[in-house]
Amino acid sequence: MTRVVLVWATLSTTAAGLAGGQELSVLVGGSHARYADSVDGTAGLIAARFQLLSRSAIGIVEGSFSQFTTGEWATQFNGHGSAMLPLTPHLGLGVLGNGRLNNFEGGVRSGIGTLGPRMGVAVGNTFATVNALIGGVRDVDEVSSEVVTASIQVESLLGQFVLQASVNGARADTIEYADFVAGVRFASPRVALSLSGGVRAGDLENDPWAQLRVQYTPTWNLTLEGAVGRYPQDLIGFTDGLFATIGARVRIVGVASARPGPTPTPLIADRRENGRVRIVIPYSDASQQLAIAGEWNEWTPLPLARNANGEWFVAVDLEPGLYTFGLLVDGVTWAVPDGIASVPDEFGGTVALLLVR
Repeated sequence: MTRVVLVWATLSTTAAGLAGGQELSVLVGGSHARYADSVDGTAGLIAARFQLLSRSAIGIVEGSFSQFTTGEWATQFNGHGSAMLPLTPHLGLGVLGNGRLNNFEGGVRSGIGTLGPRMGVAVGNTFATVNALIGGVRDVDEVSSEVVTASIQVESLLGQFVLQASVNGARADTIEYADFVAGVRFASPRVALSLSGGVRAGDLENDPWAQLRVQYTPTWNLTLEGAVGRYPQDLIGFTDGLFATIGARVRIVGVASARPGPTPTPLIADRRENGRVRIVIPYSDASQQLAIAGEWNEWTPLPLARNANGEWFVAVDLEPGLYTFGLLVDGVTWAVPDGIASVPDEFGGTVALLLVR
């Protein structure tokens, strides 16, 4: 049984009436992979994906149809959803769910689905999440069993780089294993690189694996993508294998962040002769109070003053560098300024970037 590796050239369309945080895409393309059982597979692909993004939740549903050059066909449905409620600037609680369903020519079906709680902790520019999920799995031999997974994931932001490490464990019937994974991501307005690798202990043991993914975005609606690497076995019954892919993503209409317009940049503040930094916040929606909290003060809200022109400002002691921060509006709601570059905060929301020169 060959495994479908999804890499494609993408044609994106968005249905009328979709909000800025939603996207409906149609995907076409192909992929080639070589598997541990010496089976080579090449397939054409057509897929559709719906994506929902908000400050506290993310949801993605995708369905695909693959036609192999050998004449076989396969359909696949994937779903991922998570929501996180920030309790404090340092702690969040939420829920995580994942699912996958495969259907192959000849009536062979397999799938896996898990759901459970998650907790997130933020300390400075480092974020950690703990997940504990339970569900069911049906492998390609049509054997069903309960599955339990647990993971600890840590990410640390260093400028434009994100360092990642995780430990992921799984148990299904008599199978038990743990994966140890590490990686690094780089992102700029035009280039994104991702390199990751892992090793496994326990059942379904594999040789170490690694994957490299590259994206280049010359214009807002075009992204060139490439990937190469190896993936391990999984609980559904697919073997490990090698893959190499290349494609293009054309975005006709997408989420608000992908629409034409100025590329968001960090909020810039210059150090003065006395060593202090005057931060001016372009935020006009606060009705009574506005406070700033960042990694430099352990995310403790610091009230901002307002001048006669309606600008919010504060003076702080900061060394040159790139910092993450958020705004506390009226002592209740966390927000980031519009038009300022931001990054995910691992709680389902975002934090803004401040560049001190």
